[in-house]
Amino acid sequence: MNSKYKRDIFLYCFTAICTISFAHAATNTISGQGSANIDASSSINTDDDGITIKNPTDVSIDIASDGSVTAAGDGVHAKDASTGQISITNSGTITSTSDGQAIDLNDMVGDSNTTTITNTATGKIVSENADGIRPGTNATIVNSGLIYADGPVAASHDGIDFQSAPTGTVINESGGLISGHRHGITTDGFVNVINEAGATIIGRNGSGVGSDGTGQVTNYGTIIGAYDGSGTGDGDGVDIDGDAVVNNWGTIKALGAAGVDKTGSPNASEALALSENSTVNNYAGGVIESVDNAMTLGGDPDTIAVVNNMGTVLAGGTGIWDYQNLQLTNSGIIKSDYLGVSSTGVIANINNSGYIYGADAGIYMFPGSTYNIYNSGYIGGGTNSLVLAGSGNLYIEKGSVIDGTVAAGGGGINSLYLEDGTKFGSSTGLDNLFVEGASEIDGTNTFSNVQIDAGSALTVSGAGSISGVVDDRGQLYIDGTDNQIDVNAHGSTATLSGNGSINSATITDHATLSPGNATSMGTLTIANNLSMDSTSVLAIKADASSLKNDSVQVGGTATLNGGTVDFTNISSGASIKSGQVYTILTAQKGVTGQAANLVTNMDSIYPFISPYLEYGEDSVDVAIRRNDSKFSSVTQTRNQFGVANALDNAGSAALSSVITNMDATQARKAFNALSGEIHASARTDLIQDSFYVRNAAVDRLRDAACDPGAGNGALKTATMRGHLTDGLCQSNRSAMWMEAYGGWGRNSGDGNAAGMNHSVGGFVLGADTMVAGKWRVGGMVGYGRSTFNSRAVDSYGHSNNVSIGGYAGTHWGRLAFRMGAAYTWNMLSTGRTIALSAMNNGKANSQYDAGTAQAFGDLGYRMRLGQASFEPFANVAYVNLDTNRFSEHGSAAALNGHGMDTGTTFSTFGVRASSAFHAAHFILVPGAEFAYRHTFGSPVPTTHEAFANSNATMDISGVPLSTNAAVLNIGLKAYLSDRVNVGVNYIGQYGDQSVESGLRGNIKVKF
Repeated sequence: MNSKYKRDIFLYCFTAICTISFAHAATNTISGQGSANIDASSSINTDDDGITIKNPTDVSIDIASDGSVTAAGDGVHAKDASTGQISITNSGTITSTSDGQAIDLNDMVGDSNTTTITNTATGKIVSENADGIRPGTNATIVNSGLIYADGPVAASHDGIDFQSAPTGTVINESGGLISGHRHGITTDGFVNVINEAGATIIGRNGSGVGSDGTGQVTNYGTIIGAYDGSGTGDGDGVDIDGDAVVNNWGTIKALGAAGVDKTGSPNASEALALSENSTVNNYAGGVIESVDNAMTLGGDPDTIAVVNNMGTVLAGGTGIWDYQNLQLTNSGIIKSDYLGVSSTGVIANINNSGYIYGADAGIYMFPGSTYNIYNSGYIGGGTNSLVLAGSGNLYIEKGSVIDGTVAAGGGGINSLYLEDGTKFGSSTGLDNLFVEGASEIDGTNTFSNVQIDAGSALTVSGAGSISGVVDDRGQLYIDGTDNQIDVNAHGSTATLSGNGSINSATITDHATLSPGNATSMGTLTIANNLSMDSTSVLAIKADASSLKNDSVQVGGTATLNGGTVDFTNISSGASIKSGQVYTILTAQKGVTGQAANLVTNMDSIYPFISPYLEYGEDSVDVAIRRNDSKFSSVTQTRNQFGVANALDNAGSAALSSVITNMDATQARKAFNALSGEIHASARTDLIQDSFYVRNAAVDRLRDAACDPGAGNGALKTATMRGHLTDGLCQSNRSAMWMEAYGGWGRNSGDGNAAGMNHSVGGFVLGADTMVAGKWRVGGMVGYGRSTFNSRAVDSYGHSNNVSIGGYAGTHWGRLAFRMGAAYTWNMLSTGRTIALSAMNNGKANSQYDAGTAQAFGDLGYRMRLGQASFEPFANVAYVNLDTNRFSEHGSAAALNGHGMDTGTTFSTFGVRASSAFHAAHFILVPGAEFAYRHTFGSPVPTTHEAFANSNATMDISGVPLSTNAAVLNIGLKAYLSDRVNVGVNYIGQYGDQSVESGLRGNIKVKF
């Protein structure tokens, strides 16, 4: 019913449940217990209150989606309501057009009253000139539609105003909008607001959520405090004056403010304005943003604000402004156009692993504040990274970045802690530095005191500097040149090192002063005085190739009260030499006292030189001098000992000076090169090569007698015209013969002398005849050339050999006897390249003569088995080698050799075999010899030598002969006639020290 007249209609329900439906009404009142349903075809339109509830006990109102209540006063109003329950579900529209609230249940003030207001997604609750809803006591509002308050800015134009109700709850569901021309939601008591994702709460000229009491806000959606441009406005996202809890996964914004508040202070727009005890959890994805301060945390000194930020805080002013006790844990982002975090409170504990930045300063601690700041993230500022005007501790943890200067000072004590793996830039006004790991400073800093813990290390880089008194129990590396520090290094873990400068140093209680750094040399400059006690260590590195070393330069006095100089950092291969001097300490005002000890690792590298301390008035040097160690002390072989012993006993001064500076390995190699062992090894080769001369004579006698292995007496020979004879072996004629030979092989080294490769080539000419009917007697001459080299000692040589000899042989039945003697003139030439740096790879050459005399005998017993013949045999030979004196030339390491005489006996036991077959007009005779040979006497030839211009002699051994050897001789002979035969043989000699292969070719003519 529509009416332009104002009138009251009272409906009383006396039954248990009364249902009243209105089609048209002006003013409708529900008293007591009942319900009102306004369906799609119903509406209330009145100049007064739309629905009045009086003395309610249990009232429900349900407005359908097309139902409406429109009133100039309150849309729904309750009065005289000290007890009772009211439930309002609106899917339609409730509107106050002039002087009232859309829903006003403010008279519901009883402690037992409860109110539930549900505004569905189609619901609209609108006040055009007052508050949208005043819920009363113990109210819960669930909104997924629109709650809206409009009109000029005043104290009664809020979306929801709990007024003085002690508690209230608002659940703003997805799609819901709560908007007030002043505040979105406000209360004087406690409010619990849950703003779900997709929901919005906005105060268009005030707070999104405001409480003059206490409150809790859980936000997944958007909460906005705005400013509409009028003269006065305070656009805070959430403003709670009492204890508060804010949990944010969504967005809380403050968009502006103007004018002054009720106290006359300028209004400021803050996303969170919290007082008293408060907790803020801004989770990952959450945004708290303001054109002024993102968070203002006020309260008295006894209150605490706990802020855990995992999301983003953005501010046009200060990110977090704290006036109370602050506990901030930040792993997210705090970024502002003024200060990132500031505190004027009593105590601030800040733990940052995220990002904090302020255009003026990242963190600002005001005077009177006490703080502990732990940073493993980023803190930066346009002017300063941190301003610490209070009193407290700054802990720089691993991963920390401090971007900008730390400015401290303001009457308190401010300390910096550098933990392991950190790097720090510049600061001013910090009182203390504590180093608790391996850290670096690369900026300018002024401290009163610096403490480096044992096991910790501080590096002051070239661009960095510090000042103050340093208590060093760890490692201090100074590379900067403007460090005004007085260092007290003490304890066995303490080290002072670097290439920079300091004011003064005191090294005590087993501490170490080590200029330079771990990998390179350098100079540490001490502007005033240096003092080192009896337990201190001065550690020095040296580079002999550049003649550079670590050093300490003192501008005042250097006092050495004993202590140790450590000269151990000398690497193998460095060119440390006797006579070098390394200045390790200078003092402009003099050196007082001396070190008590000098330790070095040179003894294990350089056996013949050692460092010695030498003192001047204003300097301390390490001088390298020849020590008492003998050269022979490092030798490992007989030859090395011989050379070293000769040098130890008045040897060549030039050679001694070269070897003096060698390490043990280099010295042994030098002794091998100096030994001239090639001369002794040449004797081995000449004795071995004598085999070919005597073997030619023995083979000739066997051949002449048609013995096995040489020919075959059971077979017929041929005439000069190629016809067979009467079947008799033609062994009684005179003959001329020639044999060419060649061989090559290697004698293995024995651990003393190096191995030797050798080769030989030559020929033997002979003639013989029968004497007294039983003896064949002949003579021979020959020429050969022996070559040899030992690459390990870069030595080589050759010998031209001219031989002459005689031989004779006879038979007693099957028993054959052969004997002979020969003499060889050996004309030797040798050369050695001596690879010593001071010798300029000089070559020592020599030429000298030797003579080889030998006598030999061979006894064999002939046997026949079918067409094959066999001869077991025994052979003995005595070889005597006599070498003349020699003198090398061409090198400072040249040797003079004494004449030497060596006698060697060889015994050989074996068997020879042969057979024969016809081929065309020729007879071919294959033969073989298998034997064992043993060497008697010393198998190791030696030479007796001395360095030129020296009387100290040495015995040098060559490569040894084989004591035991197997001999293989395989050949083929062709009888072209009874006067002419030719043959070729392979000879192999396989010994325990040598292996040799040779070829022989011969021709014999009988007449």
